[in-house]
Amino acid sequence: MPQAITYYDSGVLQELDYDEVAEYAPTYWENTGAISEEYGAVDGSNMFVFAERPGINNHGAIIRKDWVEEVGMKVEDLTSLEKYNEMLMKWKEAGLGHGGGALEAQHFQFSYPFLDWPIDPEYHALYIDLEVADLPTPEAEAFLRNLNYQYNNGLIDDEFYLRTDANQIKSEFVAGNSGVYGEYMHSNSDIYEATLKNNPEAEFAFLPPYTGVPEGNKPIARDDWPFGLIMGINEATTDDERIAVWMYLEWLSQPENLFFFQNGVEGENYTLDSDGIPIADEDFDGESALSPNNNKDYWALVIEAPEYGDEETTIKALKQFWSVPGYEYIVDDMLKYREEVLEYRVPEALFTVVLDSVNEHKTDLNELFQELYLEIVLAPEDEFDEKYEAAVERYLEYGYQEILDEKQEAIDAGHYQ
Repeated sequence: MPQAITYYDSGVLQELDYDEVAEYAPTYWENTGAISEEYGAVDGSNMFVFAERPGINNHGAIIRKDWVEEVGMKVEDLTSLEKYNEMLMKWKEAGLGHGGGALEAQHFQFSYPFLDWPIDPEYHALYIDLEVADLPTPEAEAFLRNLNYQYNNGLIDDEFYLRTDANQIKSEFVAGNSGVYGEYMHSNSDIYEATLKNNPEAEFAFLPPYTGVPEGNKPIARDDWPFGLIMGINEATTDDERIAVWMYLEWLSQPENLFFFQNGVEGENYTLDSDGIPIADEDFDGESALSPNNNKDYWALVIEAPEYGDEETTIKALKQFWSVPGYEYIVDDMLKYREEVLEYRVPEALFTVVLDSVNEHKTDLNELFQELYLEIVLAPEDEFDEKYEAAVERYLEYGYQEILDEKQEAIDAGHYQ
């Protein structure tokens, strides 16, 4: 959403008439209109429409269960950050491998598990921001101190700062160098098969969400806003072209069309079970074979995840949609843990006015954060405090203090959700 508001601030979008959307896309608007009316306005002007987002997420991490058990622990033992670090140390001492790692960049969510519960809404709005790292907060300091400890003790990839995309991180796991890997769960994932080719003895489990949470803290994590893809109309779009967009969203919102895009051709891509749930033929490679992540790029314009009538049937269907055959228990555990921590999931604040200081400084601050956080994390443990204090001072002077000042003004005026 911050990026969408940046487009708005650049003057490249046209204001929308929601009555027009409802006229040309009545089904789509019935499904999404309340979301657009609540979240689509900026500075009092209607600028955005949205896809639906059912309240469920399929991102998670898997862990080498065989490694955990080889060092005398169980996956269920991983109930805190301290327990997780203990396990990583045992991995190192046993010569098994490390806990992975990647460069923190672009989207910053690392402070959530270190926050106090219940969360102070104003503090949360002021500091926790996907686009700009909250380097000066006690929560960021705690996160970086732990990362510095993990790095100096060989618990994570000693070249984590070179892992900047999913394929690089995945290759470490597949090769048997790391024991933890996160991805969106989907039935055509090759992560298990690829790993077993190099490590035939590998066993897998879903990583509990408590592994990044300090003892005594609640398992706080970022939640999604209740909308999916965010859509605006370019300022140069003609009336006819804009109306054509609404008509396309209406066509895609028809259940038979959406079902086809999500599942393909009956008898080729899938068969229906007794509940009417499509069971995919994972070996089908004909003309209508689905693209990666089950064709999601085609149908995500109207909904973030498939729905199949009632919640029970939808969950049953999604388990088929997300589970690699033979690894259904991974998704079962993902859903189990989701229920356990659901009350502690919180979306970042959504500002309803343009924050000019964020747009002005975020790119430079992100580059500076890369430099500063690596200086802090890669420093010897006894130099952490010195490095961190110097970094905070520089970060604030580089523009972060301006962001805090402008955010505070918006918060005081009530311009956030």
